[in-house]
Amino acid sequence: ASQVYGGRATSSKAIAAVERTRGQVLTWDGRVITAFFSASSGGVSQDGSAAFPDRQGRADIPPLRGRQHGWGRSSGNFAWGPIHRDTRELSQRLAAWGRANRHAVAGIGRVTRIDVVQRGSSGRPAVFQLVDDRGQVFRLPAEPFRFASNADAPGLPKLDPSQQLKSSFVDVRVAPGGYVATFTGRGHGHGVGLDQWAARDMAAQGYTGHQIVTFFYPGAQLQKLY
Repeated sequence: ASQVYGGRATSSKAIAAVERTRGQVLTWDGRVITAFFSASSGGVSQDGSAAFPDRQGRADIPPLRGRQHGWGRSSGNFAWGPIHRDTRELSQRLAAWGRANRHAVAGIGRVTRIDVVQRGSSGRPAVFQLVDDRGQVFRLPAEPFRFASNADAPGLPKLDPSQQLKSSFVDVRVAPGGYVATFTGRGHGHGVGLDQWAARDMAAQGYTGHQIVTFFYPGAQLQKLY
């Protein structure tokens, strides 16, 4: 559902790889797993349950637990920032996302504080807490926080790509006075499962496809299904 595929390939290497792996699936506990992947995890993968809280049956399994691995440093998004955002504009985007998703953050005023109040097994942020200038407190899971921070809002221009949060693996500081929020982050995407840039770096160092896949989905098995 996430990978762009045009229905055909011209690369002989890609075609050969598909032929060699035809019928192979990843399983855990006798079930085919949902093999989530992202562009870059910043060297630390995310718990599936933190990124996809609405898919607990498929995401909260050992092969999709986060961990520190350190691979993927060739990615331009392994580490990024700092990004400085006006908190009034940020708050408008958070509120617009809240209205669209029927979340209480729709009522947020000007955000004055953002803290990580829960972390996953790998140490990545799992839940953010936001406090506004009226003293209201809101909590958002990591990925919804990223989407809400990047959301379109009435009366505001579309957020420039250079100002978007590329992942929820971020450290946030709101400056004294509450007018500027500074984001420093790592990775690109949700960070669950296979890290595409890390897989590229591992392949360049001689790791096989089987080794890479089983590294990023620990405990899962490659099985021939058809």
